[in-house]
Amino acid sequence: MTDDRKAKMSVSFSGFSFQNLWSLVRPFIAFYRPESALASAEDEILQAVAVNCPHQKFFIDIGFERHIWTLSFNSSSRNVPLVLLHGLGTGCALWMLNFRSLAKDRPVYVIDILGFGRSSRPNFSTDPVLAEIEFVESIEAWRKKMKLELFVLLGHCFGGFLAASYAIRYPDHVRHLILVDPWGFSSQPLVEEDDRRVPMPSWVRTLGFLIQPFNPLAVLRAARSWGPLLVKLFRPDLICNFKDIVVDKVVAEYIYEWNALLPTGETAFRHMMYDFGWAVYPMLDRMKDLHSQVSITNIFGARSWVDSSIGLQMKRLRQGSYVETQIVSGAGHYVFAERADLFNRIVNCTCLLVDYNLDLTRSKVHRHERMRSRSESTPDMRRRQSRLSFARRRNHYNSVCLAEEEEEDDYAAASVPSPITMKSQRPTFNISDEEED
Repeated sequence: MTDDRKAKMSVSFSGFSFQNLWSLVRPFIAFYRPESALASAEDEILQAVAVNCPHQKFFIDIGFERHIWTLSFNSSSRNVPLVLLHGLGTGCALWMLNFRSLAKDRPVYVIDILGFGRSSRPNFSTDPVLAEIEFVESIEAWRKKMKLELFVLLGHCFGGFLAASYAIRYPDHVRHLILVDPWGFSSQPLVEEDDRRVPMPSWVRTLGFLIQPFNPLAVLRAARSWGPLLVKLFRPDLICNFKDIVVDKVVAEYIYEWNALLPTGETAFRHMMYDFGWAVYPMLDRMKDLHSQVSITNIFGARSWVDSSIGLQMKRLRQGSYVETQIVSGAGHYVFAERADLFNRIVNCTCLLVDYNLDLTRSKVHRHERMRSRSESTPDMRRRQSRLSFARRRNHYNSVCLAEEEEEDDYAAASVPSPITMKSQRPTFNISDEEED
C-alpha cells in the first residue's frame, strides 16, 4: 500500500472517528439554544412595548454574510438620531423602559452588537486589539447601511467601551457621546486604595476567579433548562424593574435565551479583558485621542461597582471640551432600568443640548474658533446675532426640559430631594457677556 493511500485512509478514519465522538459528546458540552427561542421571548416583550411605542424591527446586512439586528423608533423625526449599544449579557429588549421617552422627539435605533443576541455570531480574532477593531468596524458598516451621517451614540457597560472606541476612530459621525457606567476605562490599581468607590461585589470577584479559563456566562449556558431560574435567583434586582411591563418569567427567559446562543462576542470580550473587571487596553488612557469637538456625558449609578471617578479624570484629560458627569443615587450598574425616569430625563436633556448646539457653545475650543471665524463681522452685528440665536435656543431648551419634569408621574408631588447628585441639576442657560462677544 502506497504512502499516499495510507495517509488518505488515516485522515478518513480519524475524521470518521472524530465525527462519531463529537456526535456523542456534543449534547453534554454544547449548550447552545436555537435562535427561534430568543426571537419568541423578545417578541413577547416588544408586543407589550408596542402598545405605546410603535417600532420597526429588521436585520441590516453589513456584508460578508453578517447581519445586525435592529429596532427603529420614530424614524421620521428630523432631530439628531440616538443610537443605543447594550452591555454584556443584556440585549435590545432590556431598554424597554426607555423606548417611549427617548423616542418621543427623535429617531432611536437599538442594535444587538455583532456576536450577541440575534445578530450574526462570527468568530472574532483572539488578539484584543483586532477584536476591538472588528466590533467597531461592524458598527461603522451598520451606520453606512442605515445612512446615518451624525448621531448621538450611547453605550452601557461593554457597549460604552465600544462606543468610545468608535468615536475615536470615526469622530465625524458622533455628535455626542453618552457613556453609561462604562466598562474597561480605568486601569487595575496596583494597591487597594481607601476611597469612596463602591467595591466590586464579592460574588463578581469570586465568579471572575472561577471562570477565568471560560467565557463569563458559560455557567448560565451549562444550566440549560435551569437557566431562567438561575437568572431569577441571582439577578432579581434587575428583573424586578420591568414588572410593570412584563412578568418576571418573560424577562428571565429573554436574558437566558439571549446568552444561550453561540457566544462568539462573549469569547471576544474574554480576550479583551483580564481579571474579569479590567480591560487589557483601558479606554481612559485613549480618550485624549478623541477629537476635541466630540462632547461627552457620563452617567453613573451611585451604587454601581464601576468607578465613577473616571468622569473627573476624563474632564482633566479633555481640557476645553464639553465633559459632563451625572451620578444617579439609588441606582446600581443598570441605571437605565433601576432609575429609568431619571435616566430618561438626563438623556433627553442632553439630546436637546445637541439639537441646539448648546454643548458646543459651552466648549472653550468651539468658543475660540467661533470668535475667530466672526472676526470680520462688525461688533454690533455679532452681538445682535449672538443674543437672538442663543436666546431662542435657551428658551426652547428650558421650556422642553420643564415639560419633561412635569411629565414625571408623582415625582414632584413626593416632595423628596433630587436623587441626582454631582452636577446633575438641570442647567438653565442665560445670556452672558462671554456668549455675546
